[in-house]
Amino acid sequence: MDNMASPFRYQHQDNDIFQLKNRYDELGFVASNFNEFCCGRFDEEEGQEKKLANTKICKCGQTKPDHQKYQGCNKSTRESVYCGRRWRNRLSSLRYVQVASSDHQDKILEYFLKYWKIKDAGLVLSVVGDEIPIKLMRSFQSKLVQFSRDAEAMVITSGLDEGITKSVNMVFSKMDQSYKQRKVPVIGLSPWNLIKDKPMLMADPKTFKRSTRTQNKAGVDIMTRGNTRLCHGLGYHMFVDFPHDQHEYYTEGNVGKYIENVMLYRHCIEKKLMELNEDEHAEEHKQLSAPVVIVLAGGNESTLTYIDRALKAKLPVLVIKGTGGLAGFIANANNPNTEFESLREDFFQYISVGKNYTKEEKTRVSCQLEQLLKKLQNDGEDCFAVCDLEKEADFNNKILTVLLNSSSEHPKRLSKIMSLAVEWNMLKNEQVQELLTKHLDASDTDLFHETLLTAITTQEKRLDWIEELIGKEIAVVDFNNFISKNLAQLYERACHDYGMTIWEDMAPLYLHRDEKEIDEVKAISKRTFIVRVMKNLFDRYDDDFVATEAELQQKNAEVAEGNIRMLLPERLGNYTYPYKHLLIWAVIFLRPDIAKFAWRMLRHEPLQSAIAMCHLMEIMKSQIDDRFQDEKKQLDENKKMFEKLAIQLLSACNVGDENLTQLLLCGPSSMWGGLSALQMAASGNVTNFMAAQAVQKFMDDIWNGGVFVDVKRMVLLQVLPILVATPVMKVRVPYILQKTDDLDESYGRKGGSSFVKRTYQKFKLYFKSPRTKFFYHNLTYFVFLGVFVYMVLVDFKKEYITTLESVCLAWILTLQLDELYTVGIFPTASWSATIRDIIGLTTIVESLNALLFVLGYCVHQLEPDQTFTKIAYSINLVIFQLKIFRAYVVDQTLGPQVVMVKEMVGRAAIVD
Repeated sequence: MDNMASPFRYQHQDNDIFQLKNRYDELGFVASNFNEFCCGRFDEEEGQEKKLANTKICKCGQTKPDHQKYQGCNKSTRESVYCGRRWRNRLSSLRYVQVASSDHQDKILEYFLKYWKIKDAGLVLSVVGDEIPIKLMRSFQSKLVQFSRDAEAMVITSGLDEGITKSVNMVFSKMDQSYKQRKVPVIGLSPWNLIKDKPMLMADPKTFKRSTRTQNKAGVDIMTRGNTRLCHGLGYHMFVDFPHDQHEYYTEGNVGKYIENVMLYRHCIEKKLMELNEDEHAEEHKQLSAPVVIVLAGGNESTLTYIDRALKAKLPVLVIKGTGGLAGFIANANNPNTEFESLREDFFQYISVGKNYTKEEKTRVSCQLEQLLKKLQNDGEDCFAVCDLEKEADFNNKILTVLLNSSSEHPKRLSKIMSLAVEWNMLKNEQVQELLTKHLDASDTDLFHETLLTAITTQEKRLDWIEELIGKEIAVVDFNNFISKNLAQLYERACHDYGMTIWEDMAPLYLHRDEKEIDEVKAISKRTFIVRVMKNLFDRYDDDFVATEAELQQKNAEVAEGNIRMLLPERLGNYTYPYKHLLIWAVIFLRPDIAKFAWRMLRHEPLQSAIAMCHLMEIMKSQIDDRFQDEKKQLDENKKMFEKLAIQLLSACNVGDENLTQLLLCGPSSMWGGLSALQMAASGNVTNFMAAQAVQKFMDDIWNGGVFVDVKRMVLLQVLPILVATPVMKVRVPYILQKTDDLDESYGRKGGSSFVKRTYQKFKLYFKSPRTKFFYHNLTYFVFLGVFVYMVLVDFKKEYITTLESVCLAWILTLQLDELYTVGIFPTASWSATIRDIIGLTTIVESLNALLFVLGYCVHQLEPDQTFTKIAYSINLVIFQLKIFRAYVVDQTLGPQVVMVKEMVGRAAIVD
């Protein structure tokens, strides 16, 4: 048992060592980058009369010896930090840290990212204000939680359990108890100066355990000096320490000052977040940077300075209607029927409840209100919006509106906010529609590249966004420019966001050894690598990437110098068929809605494109691992969808113009490597398409090759080919054959060509007909079979090899070469594909049969005993006779009967 348990014990020890190392790393970071302020004198905490002098604690949280050590210093680098791990026993996710107001915001954001693991925030909601009225509380809480989850937002609020933070704490505390809900990071900022129970927060830096026994009791709250507890439902707390000039660490008069200072420090952090969101070179914090929206409900004089600075910094503010206070003042700022005196009186009436203000304080607040009103009236509603919680979707719409209004001068921020609008599916937002209309056919279409990337790669269906951006005649985004710059991003994002994909399972098989050493996702997302995989999947795939003019000139110069093999650096260019690459991406990553849209927008060779996608899905299904059973079913469904589209297109075309139908089926594709739709359908096993009536009718015409006679006349022509020159043979030349060089352009017209010329063309038609070739091929095979039987039974000599035996050897070798004639029909891009086709066309049985005859022939030449040779030739004879049945099967397969029977049986099964 000990031996069995030891690996688990060692694993737990390793985990403990790793966690302890991370904790000491966190301690070192905090000690190096964050500071603390010290009291001017030792201000003893209440209730410590019975303690020894050296164990008494100051209101700042330090013991008397530590306090004397730092006496007279304004600030010092800490030697211990406070990193809590448990609070009220039932919440183990609480994290907190103490910083000073002089600490730089960059280090705080780095701490959030590195140690609190807060990243990928799509938006930051900064909630400020007073307690919301009861009639609006439920609506506010539900919309805040729902929006925070959907937008993957981070919430910043006060850490004290009062005002609007009480509602935030209540709803997120319940949310954290439900494991089904996505955790939203909520950070509470509180003044360290107000915390009364500092010893309950302090932790031993060596053991990370609390030093006070009372902390282990259930239901213990961390209280402030104003008997307000901290919110235990918030996931993270940051306590900000401020310098103070008074001899005492805490007085009643400092409370408002401390709270206002915390809000101003919080404003600096939010402003930094917004700046990093706009800075393209802020690599260190790029995952944490996000647009900031301040949600204001109510608000007193402490909130006034914070909101005033936020509006000056162009931070968007969302005002909750019906909450009074500063929110009511801002909501009515642009109301022409409301005067400033009335707004000011309402504000003072709101903030004077429970507190008396001196004349000087009222004058100072009045001046701030007047300046704020002027700013609001001058800027209009660019940086704030009023939200009515009683309307269903007003909260989300107003957040998006105020974000877009405040970001009009910042293209990078505007691009990110439009991506958020895609994720929130707010295409119908008035501000979004106005913005898209403004940029129709504009030159700065790169602004919406990120928006289009998000719309394509998001797992939610956003086809309406894609159609809005690129699906109209006057598009917002130049799709050719977009796909040229972002093709690798499409593959890379899909691999990161969709989990394990078919592409990640299939593509690494085609990586070169040197490419496997780098990031695999980036390696399989490069354009050159995608082309390589497509060439292997399609066997014939043309890269339609057009280089820039400078690159073409450089290439021409190198070709002139004879340096053809030099690889040019990859640069941005254009694609001849940009929607082709979106179509391939959508098929690979199982997005049928986008695939159908791209197929519709391609507008070039739609039939060939649909069949090419069926071919691609069939090949992918055979190459991916068996664990992708759901994906294989999805591939089958998508293949049926494209088969149905191809059949509908072909049937509609066949009703209107049969000649065009023939061109669509047999014409070489300029987009898919020169392969025709019929070739791709045959190699891709697109049986439903092959069984379509239009395809079968045309295949019948191709099989007959223009010889339009019944079975009796065909037999007569095969026995007496001279009758081709007579009226016995009727001609109906398929349109596709009329476009070849085999026929004169005037064929079939009365008086268009002479009798000799028409007779010559009839003979050429007859002998080029696949049906005629097949008949004479079988006829020669029967002749060979008769010769072979005669050689084995009559002409065979034990003493020597007869001439007829050598003739049979040569004939068998020509039959083997004859099996390879179809290789030229399907051109390949690599030698491996050619060898694969040769092996597939030359069956193993026929190859072994030929090898057995050659071996018998050699033994007959070398050995006097001819028993082995006779046995080998007898086996050859049996296999050659069985091959007659294969000829019958081929005849039936090339005609419409067998395929149509399969289709009829399938439909009958569905009806039953």
